[in-house]
Amino acid sequence: MRNITKQKFDTKIFFSFHNFFSQHIFKNDIVAVAVSGGPDSMFLSCLLYDFFVSQKYNTKNLIFIHLNHGVRTESIEEAKNIKQRFTWTSLEIITRPKTLKATENDLRKRRYQKFLDTMIKHWANKIFLGHHFDDRVETSLLNLLRGCGVDGFIGIKPIEHHHLLHGKLVVRPLLSLRKTEILDTCKQQNIPYVQDISNQDISVSQRNYLRNEIIPKLFLQKWFEKLFQKRYQKYDSQSIENLLQPITISLYRKAKSAYYLIKNRKECSAQDLLRIFKQLHASAGITTKTLQEFLPFVQTANKGRKSIQGVIVMIAHGKVYFFVASERFREKTIDNKTQITTLHYRGKTRNKYCITEKIPIFRRNFIPVVIKGNKIISWDKKWWENTTIF
Repeated sequence: MRNITKQKFDTKIFFSFHNFFSQHIFKNDIVAVAVSGGPDSMFLSCLLYDFFVSQKYNTKNLIFIHLNHGVRTESIEEAKNIKQRFTWTSLEIITRPKTLKATENDLRKRRYQKFLDTMIKHWANKIFLGHHFDDRVETSLLNLLRGCGVDGFIGIKPIEHHHLLHGKLVVRPLLSLRKTEILDTCKQQNIPYVQDISNQDISVSQRNYLRNEIIPKLFLQKWFEKLFQKRYQKYDSQSIENLLQPITISLYRKAKSAYYLIKNRKECSAQDLLRIFKQLHASAGITTKTLQEFLPFVQTANKGRKSIQGVIVMIAHGKVYFFVASERFREKTIDNKTQITTLHYRGKTRNKYCITEKIPIFRRNFIPVVIKGNKIISWDKKWWENTTIF
């Protein structure tokens, strides 16, 4: 049985994705990838692993997540096969308790909740999904039948901050590929996969009916694929640039999501702020006047914090941070009783030493240290300089 760690791609296939991965995965990034065992996720898993190896990145920072919903009789065997094929990788197999509901909507919500739980556990800041062009067309048509607007038609996007993942980044590198192209490549490269036969049952859902009865016939028309390609290219090119970079959340803090502003804050406009608050699902009730009053703080303040619609905006050392959190999210403890800030280093409290080193307050209590009693005997300065964890 071929293991993905032994998979090698030919030069043409690999370099077609290499540039994309290079723009979105950096050396110390921890990223997750959902692997169902189907051709799409297996192809993507092999590509990502090969990229990590070629770049000499730590492959332990590539977290594979397989969810065994236990709905089909084949699920148990598929989970065993994935465990064998992903030997020597960081693999998480999560099984659904039989007592939980197994409707399409319930499974989707649970899937993303488990993605989020696993990403938080491993400090992953983005997850890669194997959706392809056929999936996108399928979602667009399904949303149109449900009476969607433009956003619904665009459907699944190449890159987006997903609301079910508390704003963490979802990346879909395969959206330009047809399903047939992925199947052909899996065959050429000897990539093992399984097919979920339940996806062929048209009585199960509208999605399955579209997938098996309608869309294959539409793709036989030459104009159909070109039409959707042009529409997606148009909307993707017009999509607003990402203004925020996600920050990995500490397990000890009560924050749902955290970001810092990428754009030069002096060039930030009221419209940029509105886009940010919309992205954070906090734009309801925010008026133009509110944005104009808030803008000078973002553009020029040296330090400080403000709250608006459940979003905390903090400025520290020239950077603007956005937290979806309660007002007390900065409070962090080793346990329910002991405050980390009581530790000492070179005669100073940990907090005062961090102030001297100009370490932002929301990062001070997460610097790796070696302690003896109530004294810090060493700490990793290089670590906090090179990480985005707060």
